Amino acid sequence: MNLLRSGGGGSEGYSGHLTTLARISEDGVWLTGVKIGNAGKTVSLAGRSLRHESVLRYAQRLNEQFSAYGVQFTAVELTPDVAIEGAAGTAGPALSPVAFKLF
Repeated sequence: MNLLRSGGGGSEGYSGHLTTLARISEDGVWLTGVKIGNAGKTVSLAGRSLRHESVLRYAQRLNEQFSAYGVQFTAVELTPDVAIEGAAGTAGPALSPVAFKLF
């Protein structure tokens, strides 16, 4: 809060980051956590996806849009998400549900 009060997060805080994040979507991908640090120069995201390929497309879009803030997502962690896998069933194309972190 002190950083925002002193203007360290810019005059609008992180609203630009959050607005940009809200405008980027990818089918089958949802976020479960967002961390913004280093006066807006670092962003870490956590989420889940029905397909690991969707996470990679989402990361590419994030890098395109967040470059205006000097933010680049250079690492990704993908782990199998058995909770989704059990609920997904077998209908439709093969799913490879994952939990992910982008930072």
